[in-house]
Amino acid sequence: MPASSSFKRRYRATPYQVRLLDQFFAENETPDTLKREHIAQYVDMPAKSVHIWFQNRRAKKNLELRKAGKPVPPRYPSLHNFKRFLSLPNTHIFYMGPNSTSATSAQSPNPAGPATTFETVSSPTATP
Repeated sequence: MPASSSFKRRYRATPYQVRLLDQFFAENETPDTLKREHIAQYVDMPAKSVHIWFQNRRAKKNLELRKAGKPVPPRYPSLHNFKRFLSLPNTHIFYMGPNSTSATSAQSPNPAGPATTFETVSSPTATP
């Protein structure tokens, strides 16, 4: 393939960079964008390569857990916790409905415009 091709070459991390990335992974398996950018600067790698490295490392860890017969953690822990929260008795969430006049709603004045309304909605497992 000619050198002027529009394809980007794969970035290979050095053993030293991999050791540093492993240390960061041990601290936080899912760094946010800002943290990944800081890591990329620290280990002198492109941010995209750091992002892909973390994705691949999480996949490798999950594969190792499956092979060992251990449970794999949920992909989105906050969503998992939210679903667990909804399964608890007497759990309520608030739905922000447009100009609702329900008896269970509470008016919250909004200085930028008309009042915003919040309605109490019971979870599917809670009894009214």
